[in-house]
Amino acid sequence: MQVLKKHKIDAGERDENGYYDYYYEYDDYEFVVDEFSLIARSYTDELEEVSFRAVAVKGERKMLTEQELSLSVFKEAIDHLKLEGKNKFKVLTSEGYEEVSI
Repeated sequence: MQVLKKHKIDAGERDENGYYDYYYEYDDYEFVVDEFSLIARSYTDELEEVSFRAVAVKGERKMLTEQELSLSVFKEAIDHLKLEGKNKFKVLTSEGYEEVSI
């Protein structure tokens, strides 16, 4: 499994006092096995939490399914993230974010 991690900042315009109208800082993760990728995000203000947001198969992104959560790449991703101090995991579903019990 290849692990790609990118640190990103998404911020709006600054007002006259130097404050942003919005500011998000996070790490995007991609766990890659062959042509399959598991995509996750962790915000810097919630360092212990990671949200699995999607999968990509041959570059085509789609929502996670129960079947993909049972793949070994999901467990390997969790194990990797635990080494980084993550201990709370969520998955984006059609109903919103749901906590995953590990």
